[in-house]
Amino acid sequence: MPDTMPGQLRRFIEDENAANTALIDYLWQARANYQTLTAEQRIELAPERAKFLYANNAKARVAVATAALDVAGDIRKLIGKWGQAHWVTIAIDKHAMSVDEAAQFNITSLQSFTRQMLKGFNFLGIVEAGLYGNYRIDPTDKGRKTVSWHTHAIAWGVSEKEMETRKAEINARYQSLIRGPTPAHSEPIRPRSVRTKLIYMLKGQRKEYRIIRKKGDVIDPETGEITEEYTGEFDQRTQNLRPGDRVRMCRVLARKCIDQMLFAGGAEGREVLKDFRQVILREFEQVKDEFYAKTGEKWT
Repeated sequence: MPDTMPGQLRRFIEDENAANTALIDYLWQARANYQTLTAEQRIELAPERAKFLYANNAKARVAVATAALDVAGDIRKLIGKWGQAHWVTIAIDKHAMSVDEAAQFNITSLQSFTRQMLKGFNFLGIVEAGLYGNYRIDPTDKGRKTVSWHTHAIAWGVSEKEMETRKAEINARYQSLIRGPTPAHSEPIRPRSVRTKLIYMLKGQRKEYRIIRKKGDVIDPETGEITEEYTGEFDQRTQNLRPGDRVRMCRVLARKCIDQMLFAGGAEGREVLKDFRQVILREFEQVKDEFYAKTGEKWT
């Protein structure tokens, strides 16, 4: 852990710990109508299981986010060489499904898809699952919610014009889950924003998406009266995950590990990911030492 902890990392740790505490409290109460986890899924939450980098493990996410501080410096240097970087998100309708189906989803197929979409670019990316709490793939199935598997990436070595062209190609070819947001989104980022974006990529399941129907002004051609009507498009907003939905997302991410969700493209991107994984291992050596100092027990 760095001696001087950046504000973004401090907030990350506070948020992860708070969300994890709320999750454990919910599971401990175990009321009749509460969502539950299997014994195997519960074990993934235990602090001593952080060494396996389970995606549901708060301590593992904190350790990986701490390791990301070193990687951020490497990416900033590469951006300085190329002079340009982009924050990219890709989310298409074909990677959205019910919660039960999402638990069986093969994330390597999504990683391969993203590499194809960003072919020729250097990038470091991660797979993420987003819960849509008020949207169903099958409108007749009232009890199910939707999970959208998608990717975030920091890309560099490509101009803004090239990125805009690639984004337009993706958006012309694929559909988003709802009408309104585009399947591919990108924005230029400064080197100093890399750390913030990396930490964001590594967050746990804290938020859910809510679909909002868009309204627009309509002018009556005869009277000039202005009224508000639905446009047929939608927007999406986020809110904190409720404990029961957090448990649902734990089932979706069960048996998935953070290092497996990370992926890269381009020679420089793959080298950054390789270094990242080495830093993560060093970070866990320190975590194990701290565990021994506090408990007197070896972390096996």
